[in-house]
Amino acid sequence: MTETTQPEQTQALPATIHPAASTEIEVAGFGTRSGFELMQRMAKMLAASALVPKEFQNNIPNTVIALEMAQRIGASPLAVMQNLYVVHGKPSWSSTFIIAALNNTGKFSPLRFRITREDKPIEVITSITAYEKGEKVSKTIKETILNKTCIAYAIEKATGEVLESPPVSLEMAVLEGWYSKLGSKWKTMDELMLRYRTATLFGRLYAPEVLMGMQTTEEVIDITPPPQPEGGNGSGAGRGGGGMDNLKAFLGDADPAPTPPEETELPLAAEEQKEEGPSANLLDTRTPPAADEEPFSKPAAEEGSPPASGETQQHEGENNSQGLEPKYSDAFIVAEEAIKEANTKAELMRRCKAYVEDNAALTIEERAELEKVKSARFQALGTK
Repeated sequence: MTETTQPEQTQALPATIHPAASTEIEVAGFGTRSGFELMQRMAKMLAASALVPKEFQNNIPNTVIALEMAQRIGASPLAVMQNLYVVHGKPSWSSTFIIAALNNTGKFSPLRFRITREDKPIEVITSITAYEKGEKVSKTIKETILNKTCIAYAIEKATGEVLESPPVSLEMAVLEGWYSKLGSKWKTMDELMLRYRTATLFGRLYAPEVLMGMQTTEEVIDITPPPQPEGGNGSGAGRGGGGMDNLKAFLGDADPAPTPPEETELPLAAEEQKEEGPSANLLDTRTPPAADEEPFSKPAAEEGSPPASGETQQHEGENNSQGLEPKYSDAFIVAEEAIKEANTKAELMRRCKAYVEDNAALTIEERAELEKVKSARFQALGTK
């Protein structure tokens, strides 16, 4: 008898349903909690790098702001950090970054410049504001120049229209006070400054999303009035203190915590020293007598006995009036520290302008001494 084997019926298992993989990409930013946390992680990594500028090293808040700005204008975060400067307490772009950003928008042809030069010199008279002996004064300046006028232009790709910036001339620079400022580059590199300024005006008119309402470094230096010396009566004494506070804010340097004065123990009074014995005499430098010798007798006043407390205070006051006062002013000390802490030659030049050239609180002797400090630091930086 043959047995017929029935094939086993296999029960089909239900197919496992996997949830569809999420295709949503998290974007760093302030819009969501996860996006903000992602931006903080990115900022922490960048702030730990030694290749970013000093203002962003170990400074996560500054780096987060730079990331947000880079995201808004569609630029590289590192490019933004390398071209964002703090001048007179204000963030500003470098002019070269503005030109590169305009060329990278894709809206225009590469930016070009047209300069016209006059053959005959002209004389321009204007008034500028300065500080003399702590007082705000208006000075009349007369400059003789060979005038030059520059216009930045590009072709708009969407319409083919030629777009031009407002003209900027050396005569305008003199009238606005840019030309005659201490350390001005308008006298030595006039055509470069003309191109920088017209490029800025072009971007402000036709691509304001690139500048984001910020000024360039050269604009801030030209437009910001000179700092008011400490104790002056002008507008330089802004929020938070006098002119020295504003001067410290130029490059974001914070004042160190003040060091409390050391307490000086005054010599004991004559009566107390007599009771405690010769060893209590803080001014007695004689060798103590041996055990078999007579102890010191009370010295006479002409032999150098310790003065009474009232006399001690009088002598200390006389010493302070005889040259123990600080040799240099607070402005000099602040400027010297700022120069010595500069890490690149470009940063050194910016600090020298902010802390020395534009600081009317310094004396002639202090400026000469700071010039030596600047030269030494310039040589120490080498090729940086």
